[in-house]
Parts: sequence; C-alpha cells; structure tokens
Amino acid sequence: MKALKLWQYRGLLWAFVKRDVHERIAGSVFGPVLLILQPLSQILIYVFLFKYVFKVRIRLGNQGSEDFLRFFLVGFVPWSIHAEAILRAANSLLAQGHLLKKVLFPPEILPLSSVCGTYLLGIPALGCLALILALAGGVSWEAAFSPLIYVLQFFFSLGISLFFAAVLVYLRDLQLFLGIIMSVWFYASPILYSVEMLPEKLRLLLWLNPYTYMVHLWQTAFLGHQLVWLNVVVSVAAALFFFLGGWWFFNRCKEGFTDVL
Repeated sequence: MKALKLWQYRGLLWAFVKRDVHERIAGSVFGPVLLILQPLSQILIYVFLFKYVFKVRIRLGNQGSEDFLRFFLVGFVPWSIHAEAILRAANSLLAQGHLLKKVLFPPEILPLSSVCGTYLLGIPALGCLALILALAGGVSWEAAFSPLIYVLQFFFSLGISLFFAAVLVYLRDLQLFLGIIMSVWFYASPILYSVEMLPEKLRLLLWLNPYTYMVHLWQTAFLGHQLVWLNVVVSVAAALFFFLGGWWFFNRCKEGFTDVL
C-alpha cells in the first residue's frame, strides 16, 4: 500500500529529481564542468601518487597483477556515485524539510529524489569509465552486465540513504561525522588495493564490508575478472537487506518529522 501511495506521487518525485539535477548542472556557468573536473582531479592525484610515486602494482592472487589505473577507476567511479548519493540524500530532509509543512506528500520523496538525481548524473561517468578502460587496455564483454550492477548498487545506496536521512532529523550532530564515516568506508573497501595485498588477519574485516562484494562485481564486469557467485549472492542480499531495512526504519521514524523539522 505504501509503495502504491508513493507511485501516486511519481509526478512530484520526477519534479524533485529534475530540480536536483538542474541545481547541480545549471547552478553556475561552470556547473557541468565542475561535475567532471572534481572527480577527475581526485583520480589524477591518486594515480600520480600510487602509480608514479609509489609505483604500486595491484596483486590479484592467481590472476597475477593488474594495472593500477584500471583497477582503481573501476572501484572509484561507482564508489563516488554511491558516496555522493548517500551524503546528499542524508541531508535532504534537513535542507528541504520545511516543504513538508507546506505541502502534503510522502517525506521519503526527498531522499529518494536525491539518490535518483545522483545516479542519473552518474550514468555519463560510467560511460567515461568504459571509454577510458577501452583506451587503457580494453573492456571485457562482461561490461554488458554493468547496468544490472548499477541498479543493484542504487537500491543499496537508497536503503542506507533512507536510514541516515531519518537519523539526522533527530541526531543532527551526526551530520558532522557522516563525511568521516564515508571516508573510513572508502579506505575499508578494496578500491586502492586488492584483498590479496592485506595480511591474512585483516582480510576477514574486509569481507565484513558489504561494499567489498560490490567492488568485485564491478571488477568482474569491466576488467574481466573471474566471476565468483558468492559476490553476486552477497551483493544481492546486502542490497535487499539495506533497502528494506532502510525503508522500514524511515517509515517508523517519519511520523515525527514535521514536529522536529
């Protein structure tokens, strides 16, 4: 019933999504350029440090080694979309919550529109990723499955976004630590390094990170790494768990939003 009610507001949801996208690419003269330059500058810094200064080669166990640039980009681009969606959606109620007192609509539309807008803008980034990989050594045929992984990651991000959006309404101080949480999560994911490069005693902690399995799916799709079905099963289970859990938690908390915001 709640999903049906939300479907009735699909026009309003689309209006919020278009506004979110418009604000990010048309808010200034350099808006569209900054969307490309910001992640590109981060990529160049990481590549310079780890490829040309530290001369890192990624060790992949039985699969030998992989060029750092290709390995890094395959993890970094999807992560950037995932992290930005969470950060923007988590603050959506605090930034736009006043609208809930003026117009009657489901509050989950606000974080949902932020996640949808971020993932729409992320589609060209994935296209650029495929182009860079093609120029830097080729793309495997498994890349055809990347849209399915993208949808899977969308629901994973949405569930976490709904959780943080609801929590931040009542615990606003958490907003100061959310960026730190995402930074720690980034370095706790095998994006700058492979699992095989860690000591045995630390690998278990890495496998407890649900995004580790998502990264491996991206590596399978774009780099042609061997498909491990455990990564598929855990990624699907994690996406369902966090999406349903985040949706349930958000609906448990939303009754008091208008009193607090």
